[in-house]
Amino acid sequence: LEPGTVVCLVQSAVAATGKPWLGLDLGWQAPVSAHGDLAYAAVTAPDLGTALAVLARYGVLRDDTFAWTLHGHPKGASLVAQQHTDWGAANTFVMDTVVAAFLRVIEASLGQWPEGVQLDLPIPQPPWASQYARVSPLAVRFGQPGLSFTFARTTLALPCIGSDAQAHANADRKSVV
Repeated sequence: LEPGTVVCLVQSAVAATGKPWLGLDLGWQAPVSAHGDLAYAAVTAPDLGTALAVLARYGVLRDDTFAWTLHGHPKGASLVAQQHTDWGAANTFVMDTVVAAFLRVIEASLGQWPEGVQLDLPIPQPPWASQYARVSPLAVRFGQPGLSFTFARTTLALPCIGSDAQAHANADRKSVV
């Protein structure tokens, strides 16, 4: 879709629902299976660190709006997005949809939401900022230089509840196609 079409659709949907946080709802309510082999490779990974590496490596194949990189550092790792498309007035909606979809896959991978996760957003704090906590209990910082998730080192080692080496290898291979 062209950005102009997306802006019209998003503005109409937000007006019809009265929910400026509609992107969060959309991303969170989508079943993990909607993300295909990418999500399957993530939820069958041995641990969260491996799942995040899969999301970073293949995320652009699922949605080329953002390219992802995983940067390790002494305290853990950060999953950092580089935005490829400017959606104008729909930018926050698109970003929120992507953020909530990532959060959904991460929670599905672990069976619960991990502690020690920080979300940085390159938007001003909206009046409805409390909706982020409703979707997932994480620290959110607004007005940051870019979109990123930061995970504590101990969080990266958490095992995925659906860990399956053979299924993960097969899904990882299919994600490339």
